[in-house]
Amino acid sequence: MSHQTWTIRGEDLENRIDAEFYKPEYLKIIHFLDYIKKKKLFDVKQFKDITIAIRKGIFYILASEYVEKGVPFLRVSNLKDPLLNEADLVYISEEKNKEHIKTCLLPGDLAISKGGHLGLVSIIPSYIRKCNISQDVIGIKLRKEYIPEYVLCFLLTKFGQTQLKRCRTQVAQPHLELEYVRRLQVVFPPENFQLKIREQIKKAETLRERIRELQLKLEELQEELGLVVPRISRTCLVVDEKDLISRLDPEFYYYKQEIPVILQKYSYEVKLLDDVASLSKKRTNPMKKPDRKIKYIEIADVNPYTGEIENWSEILGARAPSRARMVLKAGILVLSSLKGSLRSIAIVSSELDHAIGTTGFFVLEPKEEIINKESLWWVLRTDVCQRQLEQIASGAIMPAINEKELKNLKIPIPPPEIQKEIKDKVEEIQKLRREANRLVKEAIKDVEELIEGRK
Repeated sequence: MSHQTWTIRGEDLENRIDAEFYKPEYLKIIHFLDYIKKKKLFDVKQFKDITIAIRKGIFYILASEYVEKGVPFLRVSNLKDPLLNEADLVYISEEKNKEHIKTCLLPGDLAISKGGHLGLVSIIPSYIRKCNISQDVIGIKLRKEYIPEYVLCFLLTKFGQTQLKRCRTQVAQPHLELEYVRRLQVVFPPENFQLKIREQIKKAETLRERIRELQLKLEELQEELGLVVPRISRTCLVVDEKDLISRLDPEFYYYKQEIPVILQKYSYEVKLLDDVASLSKKRTNPMKKPDRKIKYIEIADVNPYTGEIENWSEILGARAPSRARMVLKAGILVLSSLKGSLRSIAIVSSELDHAIGTTGFFVLEPKEEIINKESLWWVLRTDVCQRQLEQIASGAIMPAINEKELKNLKIPIPPPEIQKEIKDKVEEIQKLRREANRLVKEAIKDVEELIEGRK
């Protein structure tokens, strides 16, 4: 058994005795920041000196207190994107927000994950007039003379991320202590550089606003085509004996009567999924080529809000998990088989051609002469298809969809002119999102390179 030891200098000791706090990679960054400060290469300030407030979010909010429309309530999952991830965004009432007005954030304020996935940082975009935060989020209000877009990017560099990781305390459930967040050091280069970074982030934010407009139009199209299934709240579910089949789970019967009515009223053609797409079963075993690097995609890599593959792992075949088997190619669709992630549906991009997907995906190859891939992707995410997918998912511990029932999913086919409209909007959304992501990543890289003296 090998052991790693390192010596801590007296001047590096603080009121922490956990070895994790003094890891060499952490101390290296701290020493570098101290060097910048000592040599006066750039201005370096602690967080407490550039902020008006650093506060934890609301201690406890019940899910039953969420409302359909109100004040956005940010949780850790919403901070996965620097410009805010709207997947699973929930709302609290204006009254509840007023009760916790001290933790209310405005455009330009920052939010940092305190628990869960530590080190996530987001800026509140201009389209959110105000929001509030959960107990696992820290709200940051900067003094007006500091540029929030620059501070955001700094916190996302290795200099900011390393300090945030070092701030964590406890082993079982690590979280950030405000005491250490207040002592974070931020490097400030000349103002003209900071303004350039702000401009890049603002451009990315403008692109994201255009994306939201296009997404809203696609949602409106769902209503225009009559594919919205109103959510039904039932305290008592009555099912005719003739409608009973070999399913005892009540969820199966929730929309059993409503869905056929909606599809009957649909003005255009309705086909079975098996008639509009082929189910690919092409598999491979990456372990047969242990030294070959593969791109591996899991269900969690698909953003359920955007319907895009946002992450993937690059691993050697020898390290591939047993579920890494599905061969993917550009233009096909992946659809999660698990009930808890039915909106995790995505089109595989050219960048991920020949990637390997988890066996938790169904892999669909659209028959383009009937429906283009963008329209099939959109239709599968409509209410009428999502409710069907919920209905056919079965199993007690981890409900999932079986292949036979998936093939019998009823797919409303949009007419050619609407398919073209969907295709154009989806392609524009994908293009805009790539550009927005590029601008943010480039801004973070520029900050890092300038501080390191490589720019």
